Amino acid sequence: MRRGVAFLALVVFSATIVMGCAHAVSPAKESITVTTTPPAEQQVPGEDATAEKMIADLLLLRPLGIVATVIGTAFFIVSLPFSVPGGNTKAAFQKLVTDPAKFTFDRPLGEVEDF
Repeated sequence: MRRGVAFLALVVFSATIVMGCAHAVSPAKESITVTTTPPAEQQVPGEDATAEKMIADLLLLRPLGIVATVIGTAFFIVSLPFSVPGGNTKAAFQKLVTDPAKFTFDRPLGEVEDF
């Protein structure tokens, strides 16, 4: 039973990410701005990224970020019947899925002040 629920959650999460990527690419009339981030080995951590902050980030903030991403994905799916007719699907996806995912996976270890 747990495997089935975990598999279903993984499928829904993957479909949500793919759908969000499709929404970001599909509108031809909007200008798409591409920002590039340097690879991790070229990023210079800030002066204040201490070992204590990195450990707290790794053990506390990253797992909470993963949980926030999964919960945000669930809330995004529940909000779809309301956000699609309202025309704010992209904004809901940004706030509920993309922002927590960026906080979790797209920042240097120990750097929290930017978010």
